[in-house]
Formats: sequence, C-alpha cells, structure tokens
Amino acid sequence: MSKISSKLLGMASCIMVLLVGVILTVSFFSFRSVTDKTIAGKCQTSVNFLRSSIEMQKEETSSFAESFSADNRLVAGITDGDSSGIEASLASVLNKEGYYAAVSDAGGKAIWTSENVVKSLDFSSALNGKAVSDLYSDGNGLYMQASCPVYSGGSVIGALIIGYDLSNTALVDNVKEQTGNEITVFIGDIRLNTTVLNDKGERGVGTQLDPKISSKVLKGETYTGKAVILKQKMSVRYEPLTNSSGEILGILFSGQPTAENDRLFRNVIFLLLGISIVIAIFALVVLAKVTQRIVAAPVLAIKDKMMAVKSGRLNIPMAAFKREKNETSELADAVEDTVCTLEEYINDISNVLSCMANYDFSISSDVDYIGEFSAIKDALTAIKTNIRDIIASLQTASERIYADSADISNGATVLAQGTTEQAATIEELMASIATVSENVSVNAANASSAAELSENVVKLVNEEELAVNNMLDAITDIEEKSKQISKVIKAIEDIAFQTNILALNAAVEAARAGAAGKGFAVVAEEVRNLAVNSAEAAKSTSNLIEATIASVSGGTMHARSVAESMKEVKNISERSNDLMEEINKATAEQASALSQIRTGMEQISVVVQQNSLTAEESSASSQKLTDEFNQLQSIILKFRI
Repeated sequence: MSKISSKLLGMASCIMVLLVGVILTVSFFSFRSVTDKTIAGKCQTSVNFLRSSIEMQKEETSSFAESFSADNRLVAGITDGDSSGIEASLASVLNKEGYYAAVSDAGGKAIWTSENVVKSLDFSSALNGKAVSDLYSDGNGLYMQASCPVYSGGSVIGALIIGYDLSNTALVDNVKEQTGNEITVFIGDIRLNTTVLNDKGERGVGTQLDPKISSKVLKGETYTGKAVILKQKMSVRYEPLTNSSGEILGILFSGQPTAENDRLFRNVIFLLLGISIVIAIFALVVLAKVTQRIVAAPVLAIKDKMMAVKSGRLNIPMAAFKREKNETSELADAVEDTVCTLEEYINDISNVLSCMANYDFSISSDVDYIGEFSAIKDALTAIKTNIRDIIASLQTASERIYADSADISNGATVLAQGTTEQAATIEELMASIATVSENVSVNAANASSAAELSENVVKLVNEEELAVNNMLDAITDIEEKSKQISKVIKAIEDIAFQTNILALNAAVEAARAGAAGKGFAVVAEEVRNLAVNSAEAAKSTSNLIEATIASVSGGTMHARSVAESMKEVKNISERSNDLMEEINKATAEQASALSQIRTGMEQISVVVQQNSLTAEESSASSQKLTDEFNQLQSIILKFRI
C-alpha cells in the first residue's frame, strides 16, 4: 500500500472514530431524554386514570344511593322496621366487592348496617333532605360515601348511606392492569392500598412515605422524579388527593421500576455501538479498496509509464529497461519534465480535493490537462458537479422536510390543545348531564309520591261515597219511620176523640144520677180534659212529624245530590291517578335514558383522554424530529457550492 493510501486510510479511520463517538453521544442523550419524558407521561396518565377511577366510584355510589333510596322494599322496610326487607332491597349493591351500606330512621338512629360498614356514619344531611357524595376519612381508612334521604308520603322517614372502601385492592389492580405502572393510594402519608410488593412478596400496606416527599405533596404540590420505593428504584409521580371542599386527605402515586428501562437502555447503547463499529469497519474496508484502486495503482502505473505520460499516450505497454549512458540524460530530462507536469497536475488535484474535504465545492481548475490526462480533469469535474447537485438536493429536501416537520409539530400541538379542550368540554357536559339526571331522579321520586297520594285520594273518595250511600239509606229509613209515627199519632187522635165522646156521655149520665153521680161527673170531667189535652198534643206532634217528614225529604234530595257529586269526584280522581301513573313511568324512562347517555359520555371522555395523550406524544415526537432535522441542516450548511 502506498503512503498516500495509508494517510487517507488513517484520516478516514480518525473521522470514523469521531463520527461513532458523536453518534453514540447524541443517541445516549436523545434516548435518555425521550425515555424520561415517556415514563413521566405514562406516570401522569396512570395517576389521571386512578383519579378518574375514584371519581367514577363517587358517581357510582351516588347513583346507587339515589336509586335504592326510592326502592319500595327499602321504604317498606324502614316503615315496618323490617331489617330483612332492607337487606333484600340492597342485596345487589352489597354483592359488589368493596361496598357497604347503612340505613337510619327519621331520628338518625341506625336501624340496619352491613357487616363491613365503617364506624363513621353521618345521616344529618340526608335527614335534612340533602343528598351528599364525597370522600371521607376516619383516620384509619378512606371511603367514597354517598347519603340520600328516604321519602314516604312526601316526608323524610329515614336516610340511606352507601360507601366504597378505597382500600379494596381491585381498585389499584385494575389501574395497574390498564396502565402497567405500580399504583398506591395513601391516607395521609401511610400506604392504604398499593400494588407495590415488599421483599417478602406482600403488598406494602401500612408503610410510611418518605417525609421529604410527603411534606411537599400534603401541602398541595406535585412530586415527579426518581425514588426508592420498598427497596425498588422507580420513576415516580405523587399528587394530592382532596375531597370536594379542597381538604387534602391522602396521596395518589404512580411509579415505574427503572431496572427494565436501564437494561433496555444498555442494550440499545451496546446495539448502537456494535452497529457503529460494523459500519466503521465496513467503511474502512471499502475505503481501503477504493484507495487502492483509485490512488495506489495509478501512482505505480504513472511511475512505470512516465515516458508515455510525458507524451500523453497511456496505451503503450510497459517495458523493463536499465539506465544506460546514452539514454540517462534523456531519461532524466524526461523524468524532470514528467515530474513538473505531474507536480502541476497533483497540486491542482490536491487543491481541489482539499477544498472539497473542507466542504468547499465552489473551486474550479485553471490547469490545462493534455492528452489522456484530460479525462482525469473531466472525471474530477463530473464528481464535483454530481456532489454539488446531491448537496443542493439535500439542502432543498432538508428545508422542505424541516418545513413539513414544523407543520406536523404545530398541527400535533394544535391537535393536543384541541383534544384537551374537548376533554374539558366533555367533562363540563358530563357535569350538566349529571345535574339533569339528578333533577330527573328527584322528579321521578316526586311523581311516585304524587301517584301514591292520588291512590290515597281515590281510596278516600270510595270510602266517602260509601258513607254518603249509608247516610242516604238512613235518611230513607227515618222517612219511613216518620210515616209510621204519623199513623200512630192519627190513632191516638181517634182514641182521644172517642174518649172525649165517652166523657160527655159519662157527664150526662152523672147529671141524671144527681147527687149519687156527682163524684163520677168529676171523674168524667177530668177524663174529658185529658182527652182534649191528648188530642191537642197529638195534633201538635202530628204537625211536627209532618214538618220532619218534609225536612227528611229535602235532606234525601240533598244526600242524593251529594252522592252524584261524589261519583263525579271519584271518576275525576281515577282519571288523575291514571295520568300520575303515566307521568311516573315516563319520568322513570327519562331517568334510565339519561343514565345511558351519562354512561356513553363517560366512555367518550375516556376515548378523548386517550386521544389527548396520543396527540401529546405525537407533538413530542414531531418536536424531536424537528430537532434532528435542525442538526442535519447545520451539517449540510457547512458545504459551500
């Protein structure tokens, strides 16, 4: 191998080593940055998913409480004090893992509780007619608890509490299954529920969070970074967990172990190093062959064919010769002339190649190549022109790619912002639907109560109709009895008339008897007076009975009129009751439809959140692509054409 080839190969080796170092360094920092951002984004997504799961539990407990508080079996159980009926009405929710329930009477006394019920139970808001759903802590656990009043006949007869225990492992296990990250729910700075296992393979429940982290998070800050969790190195994210009043009751955690990422990172670095070394060796071999073919062989041929080169003819075969006295000077002159010519050619070629090596392709040659050496100049000019065209095309293409990548990055950013705004809008829409659903549920309960009142009115009207009919029968009977009494009074008047006639006859006979009949005359006079008084009394009584009969007849007419009115009221009440039942059914169907809409909106919210995450990842990838094109453009701009 010639010295020129050796030097070129050495320079190429240095350039290859430098290029491999640059590629490894850039790859190291780029991969580490992308990995850290990806892990941080995944941890944030996991925490958001956990928070969303807790909010869904809040909505579900609230929905259960509202639904079961209107259950007829529950109302009957509270009214009758039947605990078995209460338990049967709540059986479907109690069969769900992690749920508990409690029922109180109107005085706030718990009349029934499930086996897993918590000690802290507050029925006051529900007994005042207000439904409440919020996050509670009793110092030993966290619970999503909802309370609702229980109505009967428009009055509050008791209260229902349905709660969900956040220490239920299904909560964190489901989030871990969906996101792949380790999940923990803290009460204060103590791990209440977690998927992180200790060195014994047990859940790390009851262990305490690092005070340096808990002191920040419990003040309302978010902590993101690296931490050692139960002797495991992780990339972590901690966020405070608050109730509706903003009180911080606990902490939400998401973490991803770094061991797998570190191993993957080392494997990628080793892979890149191996690929770079293979490429460098391959490039050096190719360069050595090209150098041998382009540089070494022509130099040796030029040396052997110096006389032919002097005349510009390259097709004369080489011939071995010795230096002879007669030909030495000629050979020396020829060598001198040839060396001068070749020196000019070599200097010109070296100048052009040096400029090209320094990224300058704007230089042109002023040397006149003669004979077949002109092919070298043509080839050099063609190489320079082709490389200039390639570099110009690369510059143009890189500018277009840079513009396109910038447009993609801007579009991805706008898409991410729009998706985030969509997620916020959907959350507001879900809140509005929840409000409408609550109002429809209240209307359904009111319609049910109105239907019960209407049924009670129908029953009362039926009872009043029966009473009016009984009164009408009694008045008719009184009228009949009054007519019979009138007949009796008539008989008494006849008896009094006959008695009066007998008394007159007795007085006449006593007058005939003279002194002997004087006493009998007195008796006859008294009997006559009694008969007269009896006749007058019978006449007065007869007048009263006739007036009574007339009044009873009028009362009978009024009673019949009242009976007809009561029948009309009964018909109206029955029609009103039918209408109230139809309203009750329609309201229940509306509540069911709103519940389905609400479920659909929750599914849309999950899809929009996933789209938002994808858009953010696309924006980050586009930004990375833009940075890489910036680096490529900075390299291309070094060339001068």
